[in-house]
Amino acid sequence: MKTLVKIFFVLVICSGISACYPLPPFLTVQNNSSDTIYWEFYPCEDTLGFTDMYKYTLFKGLYKIEPYGRDVTEFTRDDFGYMCNEFGRCHIAIFILKQLTLEKYGLDSIRANRIYDKRYIYDMEGLDKMNYIIIYPYDRK
Repeated sequence: MKTLVKIFFVLVICSGISACYPLPPFLTVQNNSSDTIYWEFYPCEDTLGFTDMYKYTLFKGLYKIEPYGRDVTEFTRDDFGYMCNEFGRCHIAIFILKQLTLEKYGLDSIRANRIYDKRYIYDMEGLDKMNYIIIYPYDRK
């Protein structure tokens, strides 16, 4: 029993210490609409950095968000900084597809014709200002 109490005490101390260290901001997409949406992001060199390769890679790994839900990724500010410094990809493009668009056109047509409902492009400064939280739809009121 004493051993169990000691283990519990150590776990409480460890969790208390780890709570003192802030977690880095994670790239998060918040769906503030009544539509189910799918999203994906791509690092790119600049705002014109969309080449033909995106025709083949766009929406290969979709993330689904239910109405009024959110998706938190494991992509952090440090990851973005590394990609920017090492590869020169200093922008992130975020593509949003609604469920209805996906059903209407299908993935093959969406990729071939670069169809999407919304696209956001941010650099590190823009993401920092928003604390890495992207809100769909974004209303600038």
